[in-house]
Amino acid sequence: MVRILREADAGSVPKVAKRHGVSEQTIYAWRKRYGTLDVADVRRLREPLVQLFFLVRRIRSGKL
Repeated sequence: MVRILREADAGSVPKVAKRHGVSEQTIYAWRKRYGTLDVADVRRLREPLVQLFFLVRRIRSGKL
């Protein structure tokens, strides 16, 4: 998503939207919400969710 936003910043939003199969409105909404984030920021925000997923998986399997 952040990479798509960076492409849209450098080029034409309609072309980028068509290339990635999303609407122009989606890109504008992403820009409004996530415009200041970098790829590393998104990875950092996502890391706790991945850890939570694996923890829930272990609990369900009875290995915790």
